[in-house]
Amino acid sequence: MPFIFRFGKYPILAKATPQEAVWHPNEEDKDLRTYWRRTLSAATASSMAMVPLLVGVSSAVAAAPPTIVINEIESNGGVPGDWVELFNSGATAVDISGFGLLDSDDTHTQSLIPTGTTVAPGGYYVVEEASLGFGLGGADSVRLFAADGTTLIDSYSWTAHASTTYGRCPNGTGNFAVTTAATKGAANDCSIPIKINEIESNGGVPGDWVELFNSGATAVDISGFGLLDSDDTHTQSLIPTGTTVAPGGYYVVEEASLGFGLGGADSVRLFAADGTTLIDSYSWTAHASTTYGRCPNGTGNFAVTTAATKGAANSCPGDVMTSVWPGGAAVSTADTKDTLGAT
Repeated sequence: MPFIFRFGKYPILAKATPQEAVWHPNEEDKDLRTYWRRTLSAATASSMAMVPLLVGVSSAVAAAPPTIVINEIESNGGVPGDWVELFNSGATAVDISGFGLLDSDDTHTQSLIPTGTTVAPGGYYVVEEASLGFGLGGADSVRLFAADGTTLIDSYSWTAHASTTYGRCPNGTGNFAVTTAATKGAANDCSIPIKINEIESNGGVPGDWVELFNSGATAVDISGFGLLDSDDTHTQSLIPTGTTVAPGGYYVVEEASLGFGLGGADSVRLFAADGTTLIDSYSWTAHASTTYGRCPNGTGNFAVTTAATKGAANSCPGDVMTSVWPGGAAVSTADTKDTLGAT
């Protein structure tokens, strides 16, 4: 690193290295060269010893890791086919031009995202099967590579198709799980599809009971879920370990298992296994003449049912009731032509 300073009338050019400071006076007074060489060498060598450290500092700022993640995967023939959803979890837009998607087969060619593609903060980008150039199998993977083609940004592998999709829960940040429903290009549906479906509070058989229903497409493990009435001094009734509810299935908790009865003005609350997350609840001010149930079954608001249907679909006002034809399979003619005056 060269620098210039004056000593009296002499302009001096000095160059410093870790070993020696070298100076060059004007041609006059050359006899001072030896003196100044020694003086400057001693004076500047120590002060310039820091130069190599300063030179080693780079002004370049390392690029922040991308905030783009694989967020949801459809591997089982969605609409119009398989797809992969990306999500930007960051606070600024991200240019994903040239990013590549690949399944578990390294003989396939990466599907490259077109030039000029950006994802807004909190935004989604979906790559359809037609753009992927390959379908996704029952036991497969999705890998997301940076534009250099080798840097792995994100990946997820599975051993069987999901009944819905695989998605991050919570959306954008959590681990992958089977979603409650496919939500291509939108926040993942990580809701628990278990609902309170029917309530008997007025002395059923053999007593009060609460019916749960799985409105989802996959079985749900409800081990440790808790039921509680409106009285917080009561203890939650915990559902036994290993209890699952099939899709479209029911689970009934009898009064003996609840550990408390249900009053004329009361509530039922369903908590997740953590004991604090409220999944569902219903309150009433008087006993129902039959039961309180969701109408339509499993999805609607609560109403007074037309009949108690413990462990089965709710009987709702306005439902068309059907029954088995009481007669036999044989068909016979009631009258011959024109007997009753028909023409």
